[in-house]
Amino acid sequence: RLEFPDASAVAGGRSLALHTPEGVGVGVAAGSDEMPRRKFFFSFDRVFGPTAGQAEVFAELTPLVQSAMDGYHVCVFAYGQTGSGKTFTMQGAGASSGEKGIIQMAVQQILRASTAPTARSSSPSLSSATLPSGLRWTHRLSGSAVEIYNERVYDLLLVAPRPGRRSSMGGDGGSGSGTDWAPPAAAMQLAIRQDSSGHVGLPSATTMPITDGESLREFLGTAWANRSVCASAHNPHSSRSHCVVTLTVEGTSPCGTQTTRGTLNIIDLAGCERVDANHPNDPDRLKETQSINRSLACLGDVICALAQKAPVHIPYRNSKLTYLLQHSLGKGSKVVMFVNLSPLQSHFNESIGALRFASKVNACEVGAAVRTITTAPS
Repeated sequence: RLEFPDASAVAGGRSLALHTPEGVGVGVAAGSDEMPRRKFFFSFDRVFGPTAGQAEVFAELTPLVQSAMDGYHVCVFAYGQTGSGKTFTMQGAGASSGEKGIIQMAVQQILRASTAPTARSSSPSLSSATLPSGLRWTHRLSGSAVEIYNERVYDLLLVAPRPGRRSSMGGDGGSGSGTDWAPPAAAMQLAIRQDSSGHVGLPSATTMPITDGESLREFLGTAWANRSVCASAHNPHSSRSHCVVTLTVEGTSPCGTQTTRGTLNIIDLAGCERVDANHPNDPDRLKETQSINRSLACLGDVICALAQKAPVHIPYRNSKLTYLLQHSLGKGSKVVMFVNLSPLQSHFNESIGALRFASKVNACEVGAAVRTITTAPS
């Protein structure tokens, strides 16, 4: 059972309590009486209860979207077990439902700021002012989308969907051994490269300009149609890969003398889950789960290393996810993580694990953010 002790607070709750089911202890199988019932308390920057809507969640992110427009590198993660709502948080429930995800709302915020009669200036000294259109910064927005599946990076914007790409492998949480699913096509695979300046990226990744609602729908529609999805023990439509959507925002000052380049990385992480709970007799699903859990552990290691006061080695290269994101995940960037929880009693052990991971991340500070701005010589 989940409890929200300060849910009535004006500024929103920050505390959460997790009750163990009757007679079940942490790490103890349901039905065991080895441990008494317990209550675990956690505290975060913000806790959203079950009645919170997508708009309320996104309101916490609007300053970070503005930061990307101002030339900062930003990472937004969704972490949690499979079936807990990560993809819904990031992607929404589809255009017809009206439940937009963080990606759609972030793009709309950037486009509104670029086309409104008055807009916020990207100059820090004028960030709270509204300016006439002739005096505001202009922004160009483009996006890329990749997935990291079994430690390989694939381009989701190549129009090469695989047969059965969105299959739920029968839709009943079965073994996942159906024949209508195929792994990512080799032609979609990308190589992470480091350029002469030391910047790590995907030079061959497809990039699409995003200028309006129609281009946004095309961008997202292509990416979602190509993502690896199949059934797991906990979710008939489980995302089996990390999805990294990178929105690049290039700003130009009114006089054209200054330019900024910010990135907003929105990462829908694959679901964390115990190996023994996810197709123990299916070698393909077992390999997927092991790869997912290793990369999530590497992400935690990187975040903890960044929080160290003394200089330490940051193990970015231990996984493709952290290696790809190292310039947006390291010191000088802005990072936020959503942790999604399943309310089901049978998922207690996964929920307590996710909350402990979140507490570890929440205790980390990556330092002051650095703005990327270039001034033309006079």
